[in-house]
Amino acid sequence: MIVLKSRQADVLTGQGMARLDAIRQIVGKLRMVDVLTPEERRKHLLPLGDAGWGAVTDRDAIRKVYIFSNFVEAWGWMSRVAIWCEKWNHHPEWSNVYRTVDVTLTTHDADGLTDLDIKLAKKMDALAGASSAATFQSDLSEPIACLCHPDAPR
Repeated sequence: MIVLKSRQADVLTGQGMARLDAIRQIVGKLRMVDVLTPEERRKHLLPLGDAGWGAVTDRDAIRKVYIFSNFVEAWGWMSRVAIWCEKWNHHPEWSNVYRTVDVTLTTHDADGLTDLDIKLAKKMDALAGASSAATFQSDLSEPIACLCHPDAPR
C-alpha cells in the first residue's frame, strides 16, 4: 500500500489509490487459474453438495443460501468472509436480505469453477458453522453432481 506520512494520520492519496488499483489489476491478470478437472470436480464438488451447495443452472458455478438468526449474525458472517476474500483476492457474488445471504461462487478469470471456489466454499461453511444460528436452504439450485459430468456448462 502506498502511504504518505503526515503529522495527523497516514493518508492514501487519490493518485496513490489509482496506482494501487493498477497494481491489483496487473496482479489479478498474472494469476493463472484453471477450471477444475473432471477428477477434481468429483473429489470436491460432491462433498460440497452434501453440505448444501448446489449447481447454478446454465453456469459453471455453485450456490448456497445461508440463513442466520438475524441481520446482525448475517452481516457479521459476511464481514468475516470478506476478510478471507480480500486475503485470497477471490470474491463471491452475494446478496443479503435481512437474515438471508445468497452466495454464488465461480472464478470469472477462468470462466468456471476453480480450486479458489472450493477453498472459499469450505471457508464460508466453516465460518457459518462457528455460528450456531446458521442454517441453509437447499431447494433453490440444481444438484451439484450435474457439474461433474463432461458436458457440464463451462
